[in-house]
Amino acid sequence: FHIGKVGLLNVPMYAALFFWLYVTLVDTPFYLHEEVPIGTYTHWAGDGTFEQQRGPPRINRSQDYVFSDNFNFGRAAATNHSLQESHFKGQDNMHMITFYHHRREVRVKPTAGQSCSEACRAVSVVDTRMTEATPEVPEDHLYPASSAFDDAEWTWAGPEGRAWVRAPEAIGDECSCYLSTNHKVNGAGGLAIELKHGYSTSSAAGSSAVPKGTEEENYDGETVKSLPTVVVDHHGRIFEDKVFWGEGSEITLTVDEALRACGTCLDCVPEKSNFKRNTMCGEDDCPEGILPSPTIRLSGALLHLSMEYYSHTVQFPNNLEVYQQVREDPDRFGHGPVAFLHIVPSFDWQSRGSSITERTVFLTSGARAQLVEDHYRYGVRMLFTPAMGKIGRLDPNAVANTVVRYTVLFQYPGIVMGIIVAVMLGKQSQLFTRVTRKRVIPEVLFQEYVYSVVQSGALWQTLDRNRDGYVSVEELGKVVWPLVRGQLKIANPDIDDDTLYRKLLVMLDQTFPKSFVTEEVAEQIRTKNNHHASAMDLHGWHQKTLMTLSAENLPITFNDFSKKVAPKSDHSCCRELRHRGQDDPKLMERYMGCKTTNWQGPDAEQDCEAPADDGCEETAPD
Repeated sequence: FHIGKVGLLNVPMYAALFFWLYVTLVDTPFYLHEEVPIGTYTHWAGDGTFEQQRGPPRINRSQDYVFSDNFNFGRAAATNHSLQESHFKGQDNMHMITFYHHRREVRVKPTAGQSCSEACRAVSVVDTRMTEATPEVPEDHLYPASSAFDDAEWTWAGPEGRAWVRAPEAIGDECSCYLSTNHKVNGAGGLAIELKHGYSTSSAAGSSAVPKGTEEENYDGETVKSLPTVVVDHHGRIFEDKVFWGEGSEITLTVDEALRACGTCLDCVPEKSNFKRNTMCGEDDCPEGILPSPTIRLSGALLHLSMEYYSHTVQFPNNLEVYQQVREDPDRFGHGPVAFLHIVPSFDWQSRGSSITERTVFLTSGARAQLVEDHYRYGVRMLFTPAMGKIGRLDPNAVANTVVRYTVLFQYPGIVMGIIVAVMLGKQSQLFTRVTRKRVIPEVLFQEYVYSVVQSGALWQTLDRNRDGYVSVEELGKVVWPLVRGQLKIANPDIDDDTLYRKLLVMLDQTFPKSFVTEEVAEQIRTKNNHHASAMDLHGWHQKTLMTLSAENLPITFNDFSKKVAPKSDHSCCRELRHRGQDDPKLMERYMGCKTTNWQGPDAEQDCEAPADDGCEETAPD
């Protein structure tokens, strides 16, 4: 039915569905069965540019930072270290050391009458391998006297004041002489990780070790495709044109390169961090050359290496420029699988904790002491995260799923309109009325009732041959048999007529529920047959039952019809004339009981002289 202007809501809904369908067909791989790849990594320490960046040891005070007395990062010297001392490999990560505290605690028993300050004076703050054969140690290399602390707990000592020394203290019968020096790993920005990587699914595999444009077979006989690796920078573009193909070379990524890809550097203070403010600074500003927070060289950083694999360019997301760069250069990247290496930084303390060793040493005084050493390291840790992306293969089922999905989606506008019309507009709306109700004209309704009665009466005259007001199965069988005999004989040529007729009666008997026969009629049948009526005799139609069923689908009953034929008062007749708008006294005479003398025309306040409680019902149409 027509729903008017509300139907205009279908326009944007269908427009959105068609637009979505267009995007699906053009920009999405609706024809592919997609899987999330399983990534594999092999990594080891690489020298990168470590050797080239190394230089003579030096001190740089511009990055001094004090967290607390126990964690003082000040006066650090750039110290040369071997490649092996600077890499720590884990199962899924590589930690490259950029800074460390060298903490030493010498525990020595003082001689009789000797104080701990005097006992610690024999400890060198520079060389921890003192023996009796060691030459005389310069004064500035020795543990400072108690007067150097000036009532403070800690002070700087040693050559160039590089050793952070704690005042001696007695622990049991021993004296604790504790000091710490800070070291920056010389050339740490050139430390590198080298890696090979690949992916596998149930139907495909790829590896960065396979030369460009070729394929290989693995030990399972599975075809492994070549895989270019694109490093993505913090702007979402290709980082410094850094693209790796196989061709026998591994992927090498230095600390400096990884940090530049994140938009920072080893000696930079990260913009987004929650480090404690440098205690060397005041609340508002810092001394000249002093930073409020530690640089990445001091604190370390966590870099998540996230590999993303795609088998088709149509699967690329559209949120980064790098995807468009690769899509527009098929000669360089090919049409096969591509890997994108995303580096996601997290700027917070990245230490390896304490690494403690203990051994016996001899001091310059010849005293035997116990040395506890701790190398507390910080660095940039590169952590591999689970692979992401989509690897797809052509699949007819994926096309079928798309067709089914959009077939269902295009049903929703009709469902939405049904909810709007039937629920949201309220029960007083005309649209709701059209859906839930059919407006009928009383004259037409009574015409339909009379027609149904006449039609059922004509049928009854044909069926009720003995005119007893009841049609039994036997009577119905005599009417039906001539109509179906020919078809029954064709279908059953070996069965005689009598047998077929009896079978027809049995079938008809099953179609006549006993409820069609009232108890009053059943008693009449029993009386007529001397109380020997069979079950089949009691199955049939009574005339009243047929008349009731013939008008069952109409919204009026026989009582409604009888009231129309014989109204209860003159008032109902006059009301009928009033609704017809007739001012014709002769028409009044056709209605039983109407008084023409009281007719005052259709505009009169009262048509007939009838009491108010005459039982009339407001059944006339509006």
